[in-house]
Amino acid sequence: MKKICILILLLFSINLLQAQFGPQQVISTDALFPRKVAVGDMDGNGTLDVLSAARVTNELAWYSNESGIGDFGPLRLISESSENNAIVTGDIDGDGDLDIASSSADGDIFFWQENTDGLGNFGSQQLIDTINGAFDINLSDIDNDGDLDILGGSFETNTLYLYKNDGVGNFENAMFIGDANGRSIKTSDIDGDNDLDIIVSTTGNIIVGWYENIDGLGNFGGLQAIGSSNLFTSSISNFPIDIDGDGDIDILSVSLNDTIGFNWYENLDGLGNFSERNLISNNENNIWATYGADLDNDGDTDVLTASPGDNEIAWYENLDGLGNFGPQQTITTNAISARHVIAADIDNDGDMDVISASQNDSKIAWYENDPKFVGFSTPDLSIIHLTPNPRTGKLFLLNAENLNDSVWVKLYSITGNLLISKEIELPEIDMSAFTSGIYFVELTSVNQRMVKKIIKKT
Repeated sequence: MKKICILILLLFSINLLQAQFGPQQVISTDALFPRKVAVGDMDGNGTLDVLSAARVTNELAWYSNESGIGDFGPLRLISESSENNAIVTGDIDGDGDLDIASSSADGDIFFWQENTDGLGNFGSQQLIDTINGAFDINLSDIDNDGDLDILGGSFETNTLYLYKNDGVGNFENAMFIGDANGRSIKTSDIDGDNDLDIIVSTTGNIIVGWYENIDGLGNFGGLQAIGSSNLFTSSISNFPIDIDGDGDIDILSVSLNDTIGFNWYENLDGLGNFSERNLISNNENNIWATYGADLDNDGDTDVLTASPGDNEIAWYENLDGLGNFGPQQTITTNAISARHVIAADIDNDGDMDVISASQNDSKIAWYENDPKFVGFSTPDLSIIHLTPNPRTGKLFLLNAENLNDSVWVKLYSITGNLLISKEIELPEIDMSAFTSGIYFVELTSVNQRMVKKIIKKT
């Protein structure tokens, strides 16, 4: 990964809150225990609608973005089949509208449903395959014939299968690809040869791995490790995207083992040879999902996470476009047992909003990305000045004693590690024990937050 010192040249004075998100806007609580969300124009009116997959009631559903500004209509049921673990959209039968595909762990099936009229009215479930522990599913053109094939994985048998589409929704028998724990299946061109390879969560000491599409026709090589660990853990969510701006596909990965942390892996040569893990953060409580998108409109890839342990949806800014990330910035802590998060332009204003699914409050919700929310630092917090900066020993918080509200201060390293967390009693932070480098101070009151960069000198 590129040298951290580049940041000093680029970021001498910075307020991190460039992308800000509004309050949680609940789309629905009618799908009981939702696990996944997706977006697509299901009714052909040119706006992005939201879809959900849930465990118990109203398992597969969608919600119409009525006028394209985030004003969602009521739940529209697609079908019911308990323990749905995935929902993806695409034109499966080649008729020009978006269909859906899903999996049911309770029914041990992969299936798809036709959008019969292009207006979001769906036909019955069409079985693709029956497999114990059916979990994640992916729609991609694996064999380069112009239609969408299906990849499906099982968490019980730890296997990955390909189902080729004839173009109208008839799928061939399962083609075994290799080992995978079924929790996360993604596709992208990892080795730069213009076909789609597969990125999977795996078993054993390989945290995340990939399969090369050898001939572009869906014939795959053996599993190649992206990240590994002697802790014998596995990733639960992976996302392929260019993190460092060099034109090839890197990997975001979240592990089931919190000691591994939240990381990204650099594609070193564009051919699928990956670096050791680059830590983004290890402060979150049990992350279940990650997603990459340009959230602050600066041309690089930022990162979203969903954490059920602390009910949090959060984002991390890619500070320099090279994969050096700032500290966690909370979007909400009111997503009880948050399970999934994605980004899309819900209100059609040219920036990326955030959509989440939280299981234990049954919420499908979205969060507007809008300049009017920039700077949670209202006039109260803005009276605080950090001085001197750069700093060698103690950092003083001038005017902190004039605040009426209780204020907490947190100090983060450049990698997002939480170093200090305390309520302000004395208006100072002793940094004498820390090494030289870049740090971030977060000030939080009842309904306000401000993040500032500081430089520690020896």
